[in-house]
Amino acid sequence: MNRIFLINLLFLFFNIVTAQNYVLFVSDANPSQGDTLIIKLTLPTNTNIKSAFLDKEKINFVNINNNILTAFIGINAKQKPGIAKLSIQLSNNQVLTKNIIIKSKNFPITKLQTTPELEKKGFTSAKIVENLIKENKLVSTITSKFTNKLYFNQTFGYPLDKMIVVGDYGNIRKNNYDEVQHLGIDLDGQLGDAVYAINNGKVVLARELINYGKTVIIDHGVGIFSLYLHLNKINVWEGKDVKKGQKIGEVGNTGYSLGPHLHLSIKINNNSVDPLKFFSIMNNFLNSYPSENKSSNNDSALNINNNIILKKISWGFENTNKRYIDTIIIHSSYNPFDNDYYNVDKILDIYKDYDVSAHYLIDRQGKIYKLVEEKNIAYHAGKSKMPDGRINVNYFSIGIELIYHKNETPNEYQYQSLNKLIKDIKNRYQIKYILGHKDIAPQRKDDPWNFDWNKAKNNDN
Repeated sequence: MNRIFLINLLFLFFNIVTAQNYVLFVSDANPSQGDTLIIKLTLPTNTNIKSAFLDKEKINFVNINNNILTAFIGINAKQKPGIAKLSIQLSNNQVLTKNIIIKSKNFPITKLQTTPELEKKGFTSAKIVENLIKENKLVSTITSKFTNKLYFNQTFGYPLDKMIVVGDYGNIRKNNYDEVQHLGIDLDGQLGDAVYAINNGKVVLARELINYGKTVIIDHGVGIFSLYLHLNKINVWEGKDVKKGQKIGEVGNTGYSLGPHLHLSIKINNNSVDPLKFFSIMNNFLNSYPSENKSSNNDSALNINNNIILKKISWGFENTNKRYIDTIIIHSSYNPFDNDYYNVDKILDIYKDYDVSAHYLIDRQGKIYKLVEEKNIAYHAGKSKMPDGRINVNYFSIGIELIYHKNETPNEYQYQSLNKLIKDIKNRYQIKYILGHKDIAPQRKDDPWNFDWNKAKNNDN
């Protein structure tokens, strides 16, 4: 991977420690069980890392260039919630520390299923658990190996042409005293559908196992592995280099499987993480900075439209021929009806019920969604009043929603995206005010919650 590109990528994260020219950044100080965490550390010349741990788990940093280091960490689904201490000892005996607060995840419990046909093959509940113990030991010997080599130089893609999840990550499957946790996702597919490598890497396992069936494991470097289970056919062999999007096999029904599907797992340093969150976090990281072929000066123009997802809605706004825009209003919201707090579609359903919307929405991975064209009036401010006495704030403002729980803060992905969006809006309008919802409706609203205005770097009012 081009070194300039990698160095640019590493400046995404949130400064948590600065001392004597040491700068430590972390992507999320409050990850959940099953999340992916990315850490970056800059060191002065002639200083290196002696050891690094998250609690008792060793962390492997990759030296990219000029003592700029990065580490990818998988938060195990069984990781104990609470404080996990990040501790990095340097060659000069200085120790950098940071408390990472691990949040618990409410994993659903379902029945560990089998069929008469599977039982004839020996797949009883007890035998399934016994086989898993043996196979997981084999897999662990492979996915616990760390290589400094970074095989990939682009974002991660999907393993199937259609991504339909039929088995969630973390699902606990039980049958009397027998219990297993589903540490991957099941994807719907037809027998023989092509299965693709999600990124460049090296095949480190390509064989048939009892429970997992025909299985391929790809090492992507820096502790990241992808696992493809229950294949009907394997098209690669151990030791083979593969490219992103290359066909490595076909959807099958081998091993302990109730029907044709693909089981996809992602392991980081031998910890299985939620693949869907992995895709979002890693790709946001890899997409956050321009490649070496783009001048860094072009960032002032932002080209932000390339990073905005259009998700136009049919409610909560009205068309207008022309309006004078001089205000940005920042809001926050989440889905309070179940534990799926950050689900954009569920949040939009709530907006629809109340016939409200903002122009933009920024999710927990920093993705920006455009819901309403800026030329239109979006119903986001409600009954409100500006500091200068004006009312009908919707008519001259642009609304931006940040998605996070009321007890949380916006994360660094969101602050980064918010600042880029604000800068982009300022390129088109003479913005006089950047305010929170509670600033214009203090008797009705208290959002954005726990918002750090110092991190809204383009708020220079």
